[in-house]
Amino acid sequence: MVIDWEDVIAAEKKEERRTIREFPCGVSVHRQNRSLIVTLPSKNWRALSTGNFNGGFMSSPSAVFNTTSLGGTAEYSMMGKPKEIHNRYSKECAKLVGLDPSSTVGLGTAAHMDNAAICSTESNGIEISMAITGGIMINGGRAGDPASYDEMERTYNKNGTIVIILIINADLSDSALMGAMMTATEAKSRTLLKLMGKSLYSNGIATGSGTDQVAVLCNKKSRNKVIEHSNGSELAKAIRGCVEKTLAKALDDQTMMNTETQCNPYVMISRHKISELNCHDEIRYPFKMKILQKALKQTSEDAKAAAAVSGALHIMDEMEWGLIPPDAGTLACREILRTSLRGPSMEDPVLKKRFDMTETPAETIRLAMAMILFDKAVEIGRKEAAEGSA
Repeated sequence: MVIDWEDVIAAEKKEERRTIREFPCGVSVHRQNRSLIVTLPSKNWRALSTGNFNGGFMSSPSAVFNTTSLGGTAEYSMMGKPKEIHNRYSKECAKLVGLDPSSTVGLGTAAHMDNAAICSTESNGIEISMAITGGIMINGGRAGDPASYDEMERTYNKNGTIVIILIINADLSDSALMGAMMTATEAKSRTLLKLMGKSLYSNGIATGSGTDQVAVLCNKKSRNKVIEHSNGSELAKAIRGCVEKTLAKALDDQTMMNTETQCNPYVMISRHKISELNCHDEIRYPFKMKILQKALKQTSEDAKAAAAVSGALHIMDEMEWGLIPPDAGTLACREILRTSLRGPSMEDPVLKKRFDMTETPAETIRLAMAMILFDKAVEIGRKEAAEGSA
């Protein structure tokens, strides 16, 4: 017997709601069951969201909630099902935590709500707060990537989502509300660019995931009025700063995506479908596996190798965009990586000739990474031999 989502919802017991943050504007953030819940102090608020449940404009919402998906076969039982099924699921999740489905905006993700990051700041007397969950390791995508499903055929939710709930204690016009959402979205993409998060559907840098959601809340009775919103405003600057800081923490907490883990040449090259294995296969190494494993760890932590690979990858990007001619780009990649080697492997006549005759940047990177591994293994082997004879 296969368990489905209705079986899991029926078996869930209602937990006690606990408050994890209260903002001066009266908005509160809570945790309950699988949900992160943002409750509003009055009917004076309104929402604009891309959520599947009660998305779009909503006047006088009572709450916005973000729910962790079920996981396993229960979650798979919803894949490809009509939107009505997903609406039923969201209604049941709302009722489980004591929310009124008719006045609640529902968002969802695979991230755990305990890993949500929360931020609050102020700009010209306007309070800005947000709660973000994030993870793009298995669904990172780039705007313009090939389509992964046809929305006319089915609803399909794939794990790996960034969810931003943005709370602005000001009265925003419709256009300003949409502008704030656009600023938050651009800040999300900027954060992923800084971390060089990869798309799973192309060779590019991710701009988000295929299922990202944003909800923006504003107080229509606030004395602070925002009629127009532009990316050059102080409000936009505050939103950007808060999103970047909060999303970076959420990504780190959920998937350990941070500047340290991303500064790894093997992580960098993976977006071009170059792996440790196919780099390793470039050379038949005359070393014991124990030495190669040590060399592999050193290579993954080599910031100089990461810098060289990063330069080559950016050239590859610009070749793909048509900014750099293929011949010039391939030659430049080879020279950048040659400079980073300068070890025993470059003295080997066969490896040197092979390197000089690589025809594509990807081929050059594979062989360069193999040669870096070779050089580190030589060094480790010599050191262990010297220690053994001492």
